[in-house]
Formats: sequence, C-alpha cells, structure tokens
Amino acid sequence: MTSIEKLELAREILKKRASIFSRLTFQKLYPFTTENIAGYIDCFDLEDKSLLTVGSSTDQVFNAGLKGCREITVLDLCPFTEDYYYLKKAAQSKLTPEQFLSFLGYQGNMNEFFYRVLDAIEEEDSFTFWKKLQEEHPYQLRDRLFIKDEEQAHIVRKLNPYLLNKANYYETRERMKEVKPNFVIGNIEDEKLGRSFDNIFLSNVFKREAEESVRKASNNMVAHLNEEGKILLYYLYDLLGTSADSENYRFLEPHRRKLRQLPRNISIELFEGISNLEENSGMEDGIVVYQKKKH
Repeated sequence: MTSIEKLELAREILKKRASIFSRLTFQKLYPFTTENIAGYIDCFDLEDKSLLTVGSSTDQVFNAGLKGCREITVLDLCPFTEDYYYLKKAAQSKLTPEQFLSFLGYQGNMNEFFYRVLDAIEEEDSFTFWKKLQEEHPYQLRDRLFIKDEEQAHIVRKLNPYLLNKANYYETRERMKEVKPNFVIGNIEDEKLGRSFDNIFLSNVFKREAEESVRKASNNMVAHLNEEGKILLYYLYDLLGTSADSENYRFLEPHRRKLRQLPRNISIELFEGISNLEENSGMEDGIVVYQKKKH
C-alpha cells in the first residue's frame, strides 16, 4: 500500500466512523499494549539479537530497544502501524513521560502537544500523513483511528519496561536513536519474509484465529526462526492456575484445542496478570513459548 493509499484510507475511516472496519481485515491502532510485556520480556535474550514482532501499538519495539535489540521487523495487517511508530517515537523524543502518556492516552489531549511532536517525525511520509489528518480531522483523529481498549496510565507504565520509571524512559530515548525497524504489512499465516529471526513475538493474535489458521501460522513462524531461537506463540490472560501447578496446565483447558495446533515441546511461562495489577484479582497471565533446538 502506497503512502497516498494509506492517507486516503485513513480519511475514509475518519469520515465514516467505525462502520468501515466491518469490511476491513485489520483493527484500529492500539495506543498502548494490552499485555504485560514487563512480565515476559526477560524470558527472551534480545540484546544484539533480531526480533520479528506483531503489535500495532509498537510498544514491543520500544521495550525491545531498551533491552538492546537493534534489528527489529514489525509484521502487522494494520497499514498505519509504521506511521504510528514514527509519531510515537517523535513523542518519546520530545515529551516528558507524563506528557507522553497524556498525548497518546484517552485521558489526555492529543491536540495539546501535536505540533511540537509533529516537527520531530523523522520519516517524511509519516510526517505528511499525520499533518494532513490533524489539519483535516483534529477532533476525530484520536477517537476514530485508535481502538479504545486501553489501560489507565498507571497500569500502562507497569506493563512497559520503557515507561516503568524516568530512568528507563530516557534510556530508551537514547537507545531508540540506533533502532531502525522494518515494517511489513502482512499476515503471519502466509507471509514469506526471506529471512529468519532470533526471537518472534506473536502477542495474542491466535485468540481470534480458527484452529487451522493457528496451525498454519505457527508452522510458518517456526520456519522463520533461527536455531536456538524462541517464539512467543500465544499470550494468555487471566489463568486460573498458579505457577505451582503449571506442569499440568489444568488452567489451559479453554485453549487446549488451539494449543494442539502448536509445535511440540512448548513451555508455559507465568507472571502477574493484568487484572491483578488492576484489582488484585490473584490471576496470572502467561505465554506459550517454543524454542527451536539444533538438529
């Protein structure tokens, strides 16, 4: 999709509200992650490694950059993901942590800092994309192009290592100067990327997928994984089990049919659930991990 085609599609979405998404294959942009990246990111060796990730919030990119990952590819169906990354990077380079969360969060006001951030966008097509949309639809932009599935600011901080404290925030700002992500508009089920990666993050994309799609997509991603590399195959919310009984995976029953489509020799990593961060629910979240062994 060309930059002109993306701009025209965004204009159509902004004029027609959300109804247009009934005939599109992608969702709106996520302002921030809806998973506990802080809970699982240290399960992966990212420093000086390569990463393929999904996620239109692009928080995976910033968190991986903080952990020393420089070679990052983002694969997503949403055609606006790349433009959002450059807007977010510009905001992170110019604003304080509090201003950053206010700028991109629903509790704040995107218009308040927009032109200060706009001037810092380093990619020309993304600069034009956001400038024209802001000029034409200043009051619809934040409401209609972004999904409203968002945690409160204090939870967003806990989910993201790069937002956890000021030291991390400003360290990430410096590290992101060396990160030049590659963006691919495509589907994990059949996209052929022409290379392999040390780590792959698939977030919770399998939540909505049929079993056959889970099988095809997971096999395709394994084919793009380096030896000894790891894939986050499946993010799971609100698990009823605890770390003590994780060997039996009793809490995975609702997901078992899809899990059977995944490669063998998977493991489960458990960590504090988002609902526990919100309301002390006692729930854990988890990730299903596959590691490719040497033959």
